Amino acid sequence: MEEKTDVKSLVNTIYQAIEDKKGNNITIIKFSPEITSLCDYFIIADAESDRQLKAISDWIQRKVKTDLHTRPLHVEGEQFAQWIVLDYLDVIVHLFTPEMRDFYALEQLWADADFFKKPLN
Repeated sequence: MEEKTDVKSLVNTIYQAIEDKKGNNITIIKFSPEITSLCDYFIIADAESDRQLKAISDWIQRKVKTDLHTRPLHVEGEQFAQWIVLDYLDVIVHLFTPEMRDFYALEQLWADADFFKKPLN
């Protein structure tokens, strides 16, 4: 089954936005329907400070809105900026401080999914 191009474009635009703002350890997790119906992808990254996390979140939202004319359905955590979640329905972005990422260990929760460390083809 061919993947929806718009979802791939969304994933790749978000990935590039995180790279633009020097986010660290970017991981894309692709879910199969057998694993979860929550969404198609998680994108997880971290940054060294709450200011950098906020800057990455802002840049993702601006770039996705400009390039793909899409806004997140919901944004959570910007006030405290230790774990920011951007919900784009098919793609959920998790931005963490390194300590919070280690604590919640989302990659371990979804270990049976497919992991990518670069944009999708």
